Amino acid sequence: MVPKIFNCTQGELIAVAEKGWNSYLQRLTGFSSYRGYYDELYATNALAAVNAANILPDAQARYANVEVYRVELTHIADTCLGNWQTLKRYTLTSFPADTTKARLEEAGSDRYEKARNYNWDEVKRLNTSGATFIATHTAALSAGNNMPATFEDTYNDAVEAFNAKYLQFIGEEEAAYNATELKVTACNGVYTTLINMFKDGQEIFKNVEGIRRQFTFDIVLGLISNPGQAGIIGIGTSSLDNAPIINLEATVLGTSFTTIGNQQGEYRLVPLSEGRYDVRFNAPGYRDMVINQ
Repeated sequence: MVPKIFNCTQGELIAVAEKGWNSYLQRLTGFSSYRGYYDELYATNALAAVNAANILPDAQARYANVEVYRVELTHIADTCLGNWQTLKRYTLTSFPADTTKARLEEAGSDRYEKARNYNWDEVKRLNTSGATFIATHTAALSAGNNMPATFEDTYNDAVEAFNAKYLQFIGEEEAAYNATELKVTACNGVYTTLINMFKDGQEIFKNVEGIRRQFTFDIVLGLISNPGQAGIIGIGTSSLDNAPIINLEATVLGTSFTTIGNQQGEYRLVPLSEGRYDVRFNAPGYRDMVINQ
C-alpha cells in the first residue's frame, strides 16, 4: 500500500489545499515576484489536481461493494455450514460408531470451527471435503433411505454459489485496494505541490505574521478541522536566527496535553477549553521555557 505523506484525513487535505490556493491567488503578486513560474495558471493546474483527487471515490464508496459481497458471502456460508451439519447427522447414522470420528474428519470436521467464524479459506476447504466425502460414500450415506437422493445436489449447489460469490468478493477487494492506492497517490501529489507553495509563502511573508499563517499547513488545518474549537497553535523559532525549532515539545502544565512540533517548528495543542494556560516548551539544545498563553 502506498503510504500517505500527510497527517490528516483526505477530506481535510482537500479543504486545506482549496483554501491554500485561494490564499495564493490573493497574494499572487508576492509569489510571482519570488518565483517566475508562480502565476494564475499555476494555481489553476494545482486546483485541477485537487479536484481530480477529490472526485476519486472515498473509502465508503470504494468498499461499498466489498461490504455487500461480504454480507452475501456470510449468508451463503451459513447455508453451507448448515448443510455440513446435516451431512454430519447422516454420517453418524451411516457408519459404525467406532469409525464415525475418522469419517467426520474425512468430511472436514477439523475445519468446521474456523469455518464457522467465517474464515473464507476454511469454508472453501470444508465445502470441498464435504462434497468429496458425499461423492465417495454415496452408497453408505444413502443406504436405508438415510440421506435423500437430492441432498448431494443441494450441497453442491451451495458450494458453487459460495465459490462464485467468493470470487466476486476477492475481485472487489482487489479493485477497492487499487482505488485506494490511486486516491492516496493523488492526494500525496496534492500535498507535495501545496506544501512547497506553503514553504515559499512562509518565506515571502515571514515578516507579516497574519499572512504567513495562511500558508502554514497545521494552522489552516486547525481552522478547517476544528472551527471555533479552542486550542493553542503556533511555531517555535530560535531567538538567534529565527530558524524553526525541530522536534519542539509543547506541554500544557497541569494537564495531559502534549505534542511534538513538525520540521517547520509548528505545533498544535487541541482541543482545549477556553482560557489561559501555562505551556512548557523544550527541545534538544534549547533551554526550557514556560509561557502563559
